[in-house]
Amino acid sequence: MRHLALPIDRTDVGERSPAVNVRTSNRIERVSRPSYAALHALLCRQQPVIITGLFRGQPIDTVRDAGAASELFGDLPLEIRPDYSFNDFEAHRDQGRVPRAEMTFSAYMAFKQQHPGTRMLCLEQPTPQRILSLCDIGDYAKINEEDGDEIRSRLFVGNAGNRSNLHYDCDYHGALLYQVFGRKRVILIAPCQSQKLRPAMNFSEYLLCNFSPEDKADFIRYTHAQDDVLAPGEALLIPAAFWHHIEYLDDSMSINIRLKRNRYLRLLGGGLFHTDHVVQGLAAKCADRTFVEERLPGAFDHLLAVYTDRSLDPFAKYAALDPLFRKLHSTACPEAPEAPYFASLAGVGEAELWRSRLESGSLYGMSPIMPDAVPEERSRLDSWSPESR
Repeated sequence: MRHLALPIDRTDVGERSPAVNVRTSNRIERVSRPSYAALHALLCRQQPVIITGLFRGQPIDTVRDAGAASELFGDLPLEIRPDYSFNDFEAHRDQGRVPRAEMTFSAYMAFKQQHPGTRMLCLEQPTPQRILSLCDIGDYAKINEEDGDEIRSRLFVGNAGNRSNLHYDCDYHGALLYQVFGRKRVILIAPCQSQKLRPAMNFSEYLLCNFSPEDKADFIRYTHAQDDVLAPGEALLIPAAFWHHIEYLDDSMSINIRLKRNRYLRLLGGGLFHTDHVVQGLAAKCADRTFVEERLPGAFDHLLAVYTDRSLDPFAKYAALDPLFRKLHSTACPEAPEAPYFASLAGVGEAELWRSRLESGSLYGMSPIMPDAVPEERSRLDSWSPESR
């Protein structure tokens, strides 16, 4: 990684208060560290909670402020880059992405003091082993272990006033977001509300950071969102495919632990298929293995049969799979609106966003898949229907 001077003028968004107090509504239920079975049940039924005491008695639990973190991690290298909105929206413009930079934890803490309005932060860097060695999730690591997935962990370090705009993680891991120090405001929205969010791939076009407090409160009511403040030592359980918006109320450090996925979430979130609110809604229901096996038997075999059909070029494969995902979604998600809440304009729809990937063959160009995932029966999903279950 190159060591670069940070582009302050392009990413700075003005002075912000070093700490912010907010009034939240529809707060998230808090629970003491649940058992393995209880956490697995929460993931299956898509219920967010804030867990207290996740790492009680473990070394990470003693790191509750920036000073303590600097003593332990001061020389730790961090990858610093702009927030999501710059990377995922402005990157589509001609100037491309701003280069990432590397600095130590202590250097970043000094940098954000000099530039309190910066949008530069440590965003989804793989969590260093030095930090992971201070905490252990115990038997939570066994959730879905029979499906051969791996736990992934990402580190977040940012200044007060920063944010991660409304999005969902399209790898479809259920996740624990553990707050080491500082506070974050978290807004969670269920996948069944996606049509209200003007989704583009896995991002909403709404930038809640620009909403007035009154407009934000109205939006939370409109989308039936949950809204709370995550304090040091607490962990937020984010179910697979849930929308989340994060506001850094203080200088903050968090560890995101992506739990193992079952077979169905691995397939949907493994980069084989396109991502939109239809696939997202289906993925949310697939967090419960029993639901798939009882309500959608054979559906994934059919999807994979289309994916592995070498007679289809990437465009034909997308054209075949998109309506089939919609058919599955209508069966699995009857609570979703029957009619769209928004209309795509010609030339700017989600399909256009995928065009370059289709043309390059990076999407539906037969990427490697898990050997045990290829179905024995290669019948097409266009013949699948709820009645054929």
